Parts: sequence; C-alpha cells; structure tokens
Amino acid sequence: LIGAAILALPLTFSKVNLVLALPVSVFSALALGVGTYRVAQCKVQLLGTDSGERSSPDGDTEQSGSVEDYGLGPIGEISMQVFGPLGLAACFACVILAQFGLGVAYTDVIFMTTSRMLGGALPGFWLRVVLCGVNFALCLVKQLKGLAWLSGAALLVYGYILFALVKFGTQSVLAGTSVVDNIWLPPKWEGLGHALGTIISSFEGVIVAQYVYEDMKLKSPEPFKKVLIYSHSLTLVLYCFVGSFGYGVYGLTAKDIIYESFPQGSIDVRVCELVLCAVLQISYALQMYAVFSVAENLLLRASRSQADLSDGSSGSENSSLSDDSRLETFLLVLGRLVVVILTSVAAALIPSLNVILSYIGGWGFSYVALVLPGAAHLRLNWRKLSLMDAVVDVLLILMGTAAAVLTCFP
Repeated sequence: LIGAAILALPLTFSKVNLVLALPVSVFSALALGVGTYRVAQCKVQLLGTDSGERSSPDGDTEQSGSVEDYGLGPIGEISMQVFGPLGLAACFACVILAQFGLGVAYTDVIFMTTSRMLGGALPGFWLRVVLCGVNFALCLVKQLKGLAWLSGAALLVYGYILFALVKFGTQSVLAGTSVVDNIWLPPKWEGLGHALGTIISSFEGVIVAQYVYEDMKLKSPEPFKKVLIYSHSLTLVLYCFVGSFGYGVYGLTAKDIIYESFPQGSIDVRVCELVLCAVLQISYALQMYAVFSVAENLLLRASRSQADLSDGSSGSENSSLSDDSRLETFLLVLGRLVVVILTSVAAALIPSLNVILSYIGGWGFSYVALVLPGAAHLRLNWRKLSLMDAVVDVLLILMGTAAAVLTCFP
C-alpha cells in the first residue's frame, strides 16, 4: 500500500489542516479496506470460488464458467458479470487512469530527484531515456511472485526516508522553527477536493491487491480480510504521522515532495535521494502490473485472432506452435516497452506530483475501490442484504462519487 504518495502528504495536509486531514485519512483507509474486501466477496459469490456454482446479478444460481477479464483481474470479471460491457469499459478506463497515473507520478519524482543529484551533467532528454531503460528492465519481471521481493525492498527504503523526516523534523522542533501550534484549525474546506483525491491515491495498492488475492487462490476471503486489516491499519498510522509531523515542522512551506524541504547539502539528504530513486524504480514495476496485464491481454487477443484467420496455411503443427510462442513473447515485451515509453512522455508533460495524485485518486481509485465494490455487492445481494451491509455499500458509493465530484473543483 505504501508508495510515492506518502511524500506528498505533508503538503496535502496543509491544504485542509489537521481537523479535516486526519478524519478524511481514517475514513478513507476504512472505506478502501472495506471496498477491497467487497471485491473479494463478490468474486467468491459471483464466480463460484467456493463451489461449482455462481450467482447471477438477479440472485439466481448457475454453473460457474470462465469469465473474460481482459487483464483486469477480479474487478474486470465482476464488472462484466454485474454491469455488462459498459461496466467493463468504466472499470477499464479507471484502472488504466489510476495505475498509469501512478507510473507517471513515480517517473516524475525519479526524474526530478536524479536531475538534481546530477546537477545538469546529463541533458534532460537523455536522462529520461536512461531512466526509461531502467524502468523497462525492472518491468521484465512478469509474475507477482517475482515482484514480491521488490516490494519488500521498497518498504525498507521508505523506512530510511521516515528516519530522515524524524531526524530533521526533531531538529527543527528543538530549534523552535516548527509551526506545530498552527496546523489544526480552521478547517480549509476549499482544499477538500484536492486532499481527498490525494489521500485516496496514497492507498495505491488497492488495485494490485486484487491481483494478489487472485494469485493466493483462496477458497474464502476471510484470510484476506486479516491481511487488509493489518496492512490498512499500519499504513494509516504511518500516513497520519508523516502528514501531521511533516506539516507541523514545515507548515505551508512544505514542498511537493517532502524531502525537498530537508536541509540541502547534508549526507542524509543525498542518501535519501539515492534510496528514494531506488524505491520508486522498484515500486514502478509493481504498480504498473495492472497496466501491463491489460496491454498484454489485448495484444495476445489480437495475435490469436490473426492466427485463427491463417489456420489453413501450410506448415507443421510443432513449427506453428513454436512460432506462436516466440510471437507472444515478442508482443509481451513490446507491450511493456510501449507502456514505459508512454509514462515517460506523460511525465515530461505533467511534472506535478500532487496534481497527478489528486486526479487519479478522485477519478480512478474512487471508482475502482469504492463505487464499483459497493454497487456490485449491493446489486448481487439486494434480496438478502442486512441493513448494516446496505448502509456500508451506499456509503462506499457516496464517498467515491463525492471524491470524483470534489476533484473537479480543486
């Protein structure tokens, strides 16, 4: 769950003050956790993970079969089964917006940090080319199992950034230069749209978590619930501390990326910059998994359709299978290369981390992690839903809708 958005939280909290920032963070963590679990529940119910049967949106039962998810994982399957092609299209658009946007945000931070460290020794264009190559190399890891060690290393590196924030922040507090007395009131309602979108996007693992759940191949979502409770609780505590402490220390002078507020020139800042680039390169590969999955699905479908048209051509079956395998491998690599290049181009055009996070949170994550789970669970269980479950589903839908609307008025 922890990603680049943690670097923007002090500035985000300054937009609304803590009287709004902390409740919004708590409610967002709770709602996103429930929404993620709702998707797992819907998958079990609709796609028949527990048995050989699945439920239809009308409450009837029918035999389970394979459902095309177009690379979107459980949320794609649920969108298609519950809401049809239009639901799948909405899911497709929001997943791509959210995860591609994260890739752009990561690329922005990596470029700005590396450029500052090099001091202009390498022209911006060539620096972007080099970073694009590094991102592509890391993205050749194809399976989530292979990405697990990357995410573990990323968490260790974020620990050092937290250490640097505490170190420099404590020095500022002891020196009497912090503004900790002026960060609670008054509530800045005009910044709520910006803050809500950014805070939602800070829990950026909610989409990748669906692929993780599917990879776990659980017969019941209950073990997944424990994972969600622990991960969202720890992430919430960390985010509230970083946002509140960073805002309390640097106030309205907090930078778009918090480490830019640290005293420049010290060895700690240099190390922080180095490890930040490392962790974001690692996290980039993990967060782009959903985009790669969709791109590869579309390319393979196009390739197989073309192969079906040429079934009557001459040649041995073994040779044909070998050629198909090589073609699919080429398409998978090509798809990832094209996506990495596109994120690099987009990052050059949209250089603001906070702006990107606000929009992908308000428009992308809010639908996929809040509106879709609430609406799907409500429709699947409308005949037998308890009052509490109905209220929860409606609140998920309302919060996601509110985030999308408020993001339009930053």
